Amino acid sequence: MENLYPLRRGYDFKYYKAIEPFRTNFYPILTEAFVSIGLAVGAIMLDQMDLSVAISKDEYNDKISSLKDQLTLLHRAGWEAKIPILVLFEGWELTGKGEVINQLARTMDPRGFKIYSFTDGRGAGLPWLWPYWMKLPAYGQLAIYDGSWYGRLYQTREEKIHRYQWEKYCQDIVDLERTLKQDGYVLVKFFFHLQKSEQKQRILDLQDDPVMGWRVTPQVLAEQENFKEHLKAAENLLSYTETEWAPWTIVEATDRNWARLKVFKSLCNAMEQALLRQRPNGADVVKKIEEAIAG
Repeated sequence: MENLYPLRRGYDFKYYKAIEPFRTNFYPILTEAFVSIGLAVGAIMLDQMDLSVAISKDEYNDKISSLKDQLTLLHRAGWEAKIPILVLFEGWELTGKGEVINQLARTMDPRGFKIYSFTDGRGAGLPWLWPYWMKLPAYGQLAIYDGSWYGRLYQTREEKIHRYQWEKYCQDIVDLERTLKQDGYVLVKFFFHLQKSEQKQRILDLQDDPVMGWRVTPQVLAEQENFKEHLKAAENLLSYTETEWAPWTIVEATDRNWARLKVFKSLCNAMEQALLRQRPNGADVVKKIEEAIAG
């Protein structure tokens, strides 16, 4: 996520221990303070996003076809190169995350990917990250988490647990993602964002739909009612877990075609960079894929 959370960016693994005291003791406090000030003056960083961006249907149709072909070939190349890929979907309710996941699923070889839906990872007598760990993709596989370990951060913020316990959960996630990245995983994290008014309109539209009305759940209504509190929780979550090894991609979800296109572009770019970075013949593989699409 470019330039929105600079305090977490600009250092790599070798600097991790050097900045640990600052990151552990002072950064969470600064994050909380900055977000609180932002709420007071209406200057939340998520509100800096231009949520009016859109793309015409004709332009979308022109671009999405080649992107689907590119993703199909990159997925195959990643499979052959034994690169594990993990894609996380988070964000507001009714932003179209499920629709995008369906589009991705139709594009890739079903033998090389799996989709998991999570609510909360807690389990009696087990580390809270254990359910997610058990579903991690094997080398060469791609996994999509529809909801992920970040769900715990939302829930515990609502439960109003002690701030330091919430920070511990954040730290667990940061450490896990760093470990996965060091092991060669490609981590792609999407946060779907839209305005409160747009979410409200989608709720009203669905409530009148006899087929799709079931999507307006108590969770959706609670999120709409407490939108400001959820916005603060999202800012804290994004700020604390934005790292060099696992950056966030904010998806402007007002226009559904724009959102789909951005996800496909971002995922293709991440897979392409992984091939270039992790495989000696990565440049040749990427060039062949580009030629195949152009031809």
